[in-house]
Amino acid sequence: MPLYNGKDISPDEAILLGLCPECASTVIPKTALKHARGHWNPERLDPSSEARRRYDLLAEFGRTKGGISKSVVQHPPVAASPSATDAQRHPILSRDNYYDLAALPFAFEAAAAFMHGDLARAILSSLIVIGIIYIVHNPENQFTTGFKKLMRSPLGAFGLLVFLLGYIAAPSILAKAGPILSSPIAEIAQPIPTQIRWQFVGGRQTPTVLYESNIAAWYTLWSPSVEMQGLDVKGNIVTRTSAGSYWTIFLTFKHPVTYQQLTLVSPNVSSYEVKQTNTGSAVIVVNQDIPAGVVEISTVP
Repeated sequence: MPLYNGKDISPDEAILLGLCPECASTVIPKTALKHARGHWNPERLDPSSEARRRYDLLAEFGRTKGGISKSVVQHPPVAASPSATDAQRHPILSRDNYYDLAALPFAFEAAAAFMHGDLARAILSSLIVIGIIYIVHNPENQFTTGFKKLMRSPLGAFGLLVFLLGYIAAPSILAKAGPILSSPIAEIAQPIPTQIRWQFVGGRQTPTVLYESNIAAWYTLWSPSVEMQGLDVKGNIVTRTSAGSYWTIFLTFKHPVTYQQLTLVSPNVSSYEVKQTNTGSAVIVVNQDIPAGVVEISTVP
């Protein structure tokens, strides 16, 4: 029963006072029908139910612009008494609530996507939630009617199926395609001037770079001299091999470069080998100790 000024009044008394027969809120003719649909979905009301009668009271109130005839209401007012039948007509969860539950998985997905920083999927999931709730609670809306007509067509149903499959499969597809999409586009090697110059100080101390061009990283490694001996069964030396100390220089180029030759120039170096070269790196071995002085390595186009 509606509650007015602390007292129960009948739905008929409420509508004659300009109040909602369900919640006793003040209603105006312009919004009476919308207010009624906020309580009930007319498509799902039993024509003989008390809920339908209250809905019709609000509809009549709006249609007559507040001049509802007393002949429409019941005299004396009929008090609604709870019964098993009424409890069945007003379950804890209405059919609208069950339809609302369809939006729940998308709401969870929106929250999870937001927590993982996937803003696009979070927004899409939120829009789906809003769309489901809007369609359920506004069945007479032009958008809802158009959507229902679209879903009745084979093309519309197929489009919805493709969308849902894409929505479900998108995370796994993007996870597999992520490394491919994020990998940088390979640069084309060009004859870029590439050069590096060091100041060596003698011994095995790391040199100081004086100048570099198109060099991303470099590393020098000194290796000590080695002597190897071959012994017979009696422990006598039969062979002896020795190798002097040497330097290994590793270079990584900033941009891919094409060149005919890699040269090392230094007045104090007489023997070196270019062990490995490609458009992105090079390895040079200097077969001796490098005394104090300047060493320069450069490409020859």
